[in-house]
Formats: sequence, structure tokens, C-alpha cells
Amino acid sequence: MKRLDILQRVNRYLTGFRIPGSDIVPVLVTAQGDATSRLAMLAGDQILIARPETHQKGDSDSHDDEISLAFFMLTPELGPAYTPELENETYGRLANIASDVLTKFTEDTTTCSLLAGLSLSSADIVPESSLFGGWMGYSIDILLK
Repeated sequence: MKRLDILQRVNRYLTGFRIPGSDIVPVLVTAQGDATSRLAMLAGDQILIARPETHQKGDSDSHDDEISLAFFMLTPELGPAYTPELENETYGRLANIASDVLTKFTEDTTTCSLLAGLSLSSADIVPESSLFGGWMGYSIDILLK
């Protein structure tokens, strides 16, 4: 498969990505500044998707193409309302959204024609704070082969 063809298919998939039963419309961004400005106009829980990148490992005789992308499940930082209980509740709620995102994405790698030929190689879920001008939550870094 051609790397750019794969990249275009993954981009098309991400443009339409939605979590069943959720009213959150994910925001697709290219750079940190883009994310910061887009999130500045939003409130509440959000899903941010970083556009995918393609990488090639190996040499000209034997190489593997990889696609990396990231999802962010975020909410504005708690500010003056901060309590340890509210922080735990907030991260718990966002962890549930992260689980829904990863479940949907994993299922789609086996059922969606736009992701045909790709398999989930790794997914790292990381808690985040002070991102994009004051957002907190989780990121999921995904590697497809």
C-alpha cells in the first residue's frame, strides 16, 4: 500500500469518527496552536484528534510503514473549584470516554474499509494536565501497522 493513500484513508476515517451514544463532536487538529485556539471556543468534555503521521522503519529492502495518531479526552482544568474528590471524579469520567474511544477505534480496525489492511500495534493511555491552555484529561497515542 502506498503510504499517502493510507494516510488519506485514515484522515477520512478520523473526520467522521464519533462515539455511539455520545453528543461530543471530535475536533481534528494539526498542531498544538491549532488545538489551543479551537479549544478556547469550547467548554465541557471534548475529544481532540491529532492528524495522523506516517513513518517508515527499516531499509529500502525491508521496511514497515506505520501510522501514528493521538486522541485527547479533555475538559477545562478545575481552577478554583478544585478538590481532590472533583479531580478524581473528573479523571474517572474522562477515563470512561477514553475507554469508549479506544473500544470504538479497535473495533473499527477490523470492520471499517478505510482502516483495511491496518492493525493496532500499540495504544498508550496517559493522564494529562495543563494542556492546550488549561485542559486536563487523557491522551491515547496509537500506532498502526
